[in-house]
Amino acid sequence: MIIWLASYPKSGNTWVRIFLSYIINSQNVEEINDEILKKIRNYPLLNHDFSKELKEKFTDKINTNDKNYIKEKFFKNWVTSQQKLNLNNKINILKTHNMLCKIGDHKFTDLENTIAVIHIVRDPRNVLTSVKNHYSKEDYEEAKNFLVDDYRWIGTDNNIIEEIPTFIGSWKTHFLSWKRFPKNYILIKYEDLLNNPNETFGKIVDHIKQFIELDVNEKKIEKAIKVVSFENLKKLEQKEIFKESIKDKKTGQLKKFFYLGPKNDWRNILDERISDEISKRFELEMKELGYI
Repeated sequence: MIIWLASYPKSGNTWVRIFLSYIINSQNVEEINDEILKKIRNYPLLNHDFSKELKEKFTDKINTNDKNYIKEKFFKNWVTSQQKLNLNNKINILKTHNMLCKIGDHKFTDLENTIAVIHIVRDPRNVLTSVKNHYSKEDYEEAKNFLVDDYRWIGTDNNIIEEIPTFIGSWKTHFLSWKRFPKNYILIKYEDLLNNPNETFGKIVDHIKQFIELDVNEKKIEKAIKVVSFENLKKLEQKEIFKESIKDKKTGQLKKFFYLGPKNDWRNILDERISDEISKRFELEMKELGYI
């Protein structure tokens, strides 16, 4: 069965994934290494064994001239690939940015394949500033248009061969989709991970312990938080151990995945017009989450 780490892009999902990878798999290892990073993977990637049903549809180079065909071949096999993964009769923790959606008769997942969800959210005004950098947007207006697009897909660029088309929708529709998951669901705010890490990461561990036997105490949680600090993760990227960076669309150079981190504060970056428009677009959801 699958435990999803689900979030809109640039919301802290990778941070949680690396923390859990370390907590579950580190034993006495003092720092993150490549083997630990591989323990919890993105869903789905073409190089997953359980993505064979997806990979068979493509050659090494994706023909992006027919993106609808590409998307269709993938979403028709969401549940099929999860069923194959779950043949291992284990608890499988996976990171995803996909919405909890249904396209035609094809669901992203179902209760036969999913046992729990850890849903990570972040103030969309700070998501916007990270999206601008990560997806090489020209300006904050273009980044805003990314966030408010209810039909937004990512992963269809032909220079990202290992990533598959992922339907993320808008920040609002993504949040609303996962918050409705009916079984073993918890909501984690990125801001709580920053401001109250021991309690918030501890909450995640307690949730996981319902399904996986873990020998974890407060001391180990505190140590793991230090190991996966933003500065340490930046060092991993510099050593080329962390390999989820993507290329700048203009220069072709790899962009920094761990960019601003805790220094990303929309109050110091966004102009008032953009921040006000985001707040109006997502007013109900941001009020529910305490962001306004």
